[in-house]
Amino acid sequence: MGRVVGIGRSELLRRVLSAMHQRIMGAAKGVAEVAEQPLRNVGRELRQVAGGTDGKDKDLAREYGWGDSRDQAGAGPRLAEPTRGSAAKDAPLIVADELHRIHLSGAKATWTNFLPRFIPVRKFEAWILSKTEGPLPPLSPDSGYNCREMILWAAAKSNVLTHAQLRKQYASLLGRKALRFRKEGFLPDNFPQKMQQVTLPHERRAYNPADSDSPRPQRGDLIMWEGWGEGNAHTAMATGRLIGPDRDAEVYSFWPPPKGEAILGTQTDAVQITTVNALTPYVEVPGVPPLPIWFGRGPW
Repeated sequence: MGRVVGIGRSELLRRVLSAMHQRIMGAAKGVAEVAEQPLRNVGRELRQVAGGTDGKDKDLAREYGWGDSRDQAGAGPRLAEPTRGSAAKDAPLIVADELHRIHLSGAKATWTNFLPRFIPVRKFEAWILSKTEGPLPPLSPDSGYNCREMILWAAAKSNVLTHAQLRKQYASLLGRKALRFRKEGFLPDNFPQKMQQVTLPHERRAYNPADSDSPRPQRGDLIMWEGWGEGNAHTAMATGRLIGPDRDAEVYSFWPPPKGEAILGTQTDAVQITTVNALTPYVEVPGVPPLPIWFGRGPW
């Protein structure tokens, strides 16, 4: 393996471990704010110290059924053009209806993020990353999702988003080295920010809970609470109902709060019906100014 220019390999590893330690300590101080977020992005430094493990890369690629994608900035193989769903005007309503059906069914699922220990239960992510589509994994109490992915699952279930469209959203996780880093707990550069961009790819508007006369989301709009430094802290979908004089937007949400604490690995309702005002305290960090809440049409 070649020598890293300008800084020793051991020093780079020390920095990586320090970054992980800081991230874990931050999670202990503010679980609700950081829990939806993946680990701190240190992929660039890891790539400098990685090498000599292409054999492992090939094994991981075979595990996910990938071809020989040559790690071109995590771009992955070329994707087929979508053939159905996402351009439809009523796509947001179709997804909202599917989320409502899930709510009525009483289905449960496990709330996870991108930590490696959850990879075995993140069957929907594995389906997205798989080269061949196969059947959509069913919802079950032991299947793991984050808040955004539950909405994407509903979109796939209702044929609003195709496997190819979802795989394109996760393109930076494709490729042998990206997969290896994923299993070690590190995500590609700017992955959280890219997820934020693809969540609300069209026009977005600010949601102001304190101003009842300010714009409110319509049924099927996505609502995204911005997170400190790493994209979104939580994502939900508007039911279209406004509650009380504050015109508090009712939402479909996959997250333990407000029923329970935001503890990763919790089995909870696949879809709760709650409100923006009920969820916001679990996103905010005490003593820190609140970050914006956005809403708009999702990736369809």
